[in-house]
Amino acid sequence: MIIGHRVTTSLPGGEAAAHSARLVTSLEEAAASGPSLDLAGLVEAVRRGDADAFPELYRRLAPALFDYLVGLTRDRTEAEDLL
Repeated sequence: MIIGHRVTTSLPGGEAAAHSARLVTSLEEAAASGPSLDLAGLVEAVRRGDADAFPELYRRLAPALFDYLVGLTRDRTEAEDLL
């Protein structure tokens, strides 16, 4: 997993905004799919150092982030590397 890597690509017109809107929707849906903590609770648990919180946060958000990165880079391999 790469953290802090910046994707620099330009998408035509309002495509970047559309990708961002889809990401927000996907992240909200992913956050709601977990049985215990909401997304904010998981983030707070990660900040406190809870060793179980990060894998759960990643499990919930990785599919949505991957889809976003594929749309952004238009390359599944690059998206995998970024995630």
